[in-house]
Amino acid sequence: MGQLMQDSGFELKPMKSRKKFAEMYAKGKRFSTRKLMLTYELRDLTGAEIEANEAIETIAFAVVVGKKTAKRAVIRNRIKRLLRESMRLYFSVVFGDFEKQPLSNIIINWRQAPAHPGLIGLEEVSSELLFALDKVKKQFLKHTVKQEKQ
Repeated sequence: MGQLMQDSGFELKPMKSRKKFAEMYAKGKRFSTRKLMLTYELRDLTGAEIEANEAIETIAFAVVVGKKTAKRAVIRNRIKRLLRESMRLYFSVVFGDFEKQPLSNIIINWRQAPAHPGLIGLEEVSSELLFALDKVKKQFLKHTVKQEKQ
C-alpha cells in the first residue's frame, strides 16, 4: 500500500492509528512555517538499532487539513493530494543521501487555505514542504554533531 521510493531504501506508508497521532502530537518535534506545520519523530540511530533494521525502512506519514482551515471538502482534499504528491516527489531528494533514514514518522498540517481550490498549485505546496523538510534535515544534522561531540 505504501510507496517504495526508488533507489532510496525506504517506503512511505500512511499513518492511520489514532494512538500514533496522539503520541506524535504529544512527543514529536515541530517545525512551522506560515502555511504548514511539520510534526516529526527522529529514529534512534544507535549502533544496535541500525543492525536490527531491515533493508527497507518504513516512514509513516500523514497529511492533515482541518475544517477550521478550509470549510469545503473539495479544497481540503486538493491540498492533501498536492501535499502527498510533493512528499512522494521530493522526500527522497532531501533525505536520499542518508545511509539510514533519520525520520520515522511525519505529520504535515496545512494551515492556510485559498479562497478557491484552483488557486493553490503544486509549486506553492512543494516549495513550502521543501523548505520545511530542509529545515528538519538541518536540525537533524545539528543534533547529530552535538551527540558526536559528547
